[in-house]
Amino acid sequence: MQGEATLYDTLEVSPRACPQVIRAAYRSLAQCHHPDKRAGSDAASDRQARINHAYAVLSDPAKRK
Repeated sequence: MQGEATLYDTLEVSPRACPQVIRAAYRSLAQCHHPDKRAGSDAASDRQARINHAYAVLSDPAKRK
């Protein structure tokens, strides 16, 4: 049985990643999975929402702890 993905897994970065790496990963994934590029795909909207949430938490040093 596979556990739920962590925020780090969502952005495909290491837990020790620096803020610049997290931002670069977010920008790359957001562009790749943007719902406008995959019109009509509910999966793309869901994936984009998870990417946005992960970045919102990991980009804030207080929330990241």
